[in-house]
Amino acid sequence: MRTMFPLVAAVLVACAPKVEESALEGPGVDEAGRIAVDAEELLVGLTHLQVRNAPKPGKRFGELASSVGGGLFEDEPEGWVGAAFRSEGKLEQWTMTVWESEEALMAFVVSERHAAAMAEFGDVAVGGETRSLWLPTGELPLTWERAMQLLEEEPDVVLGDSRWYED
Repeated sequence: MRTMFPLVAAVLVACAPKVEESALEGPGVDEAGRIAVDAEELLVGLTHLQVRNAPKPGKRFGELASSVGGGLFEDEPEGWVGAAFRSEGKLEQWTMTVWESEEALMAFVVSERHAAAMAEFGDVAVGGETRSLWLPTGELPLTWERAMQLLEEEPDVVLGDSRWYED
């Protein structure tokens, strides 16, 4: 008896969301991807957002994400070391940012671009999680596997009903 498993497995793999991950980049990261900031510890901000599954919210989320993420690289705020981004398809989005101080991170969080994006959170996202933690500079940059593990272990804030790590 022949089995359909190889065909079914191939179809499932082909339909799986494409995973894209960027490396940490920014003013405090050298060309080899190493942290180039003289500090014993740095503050890492991790976020995950689950985008609403509809064209209009998804498009708007993309616009907001481009504004906020692109704004970091355009403005290079004081105290910002670098950022990396991860996506699984269009509906699961992660960010990793590294900061020299809590003041620098909070200045970004309340910045015009970020505050405007957060004001539309309920319209474009189902939910999400955030975590910030101090890590020894020698442990950075984090791999995406490690970053997601840290976010899963103990999120600081959980918004909406997105609990990707409980699947």
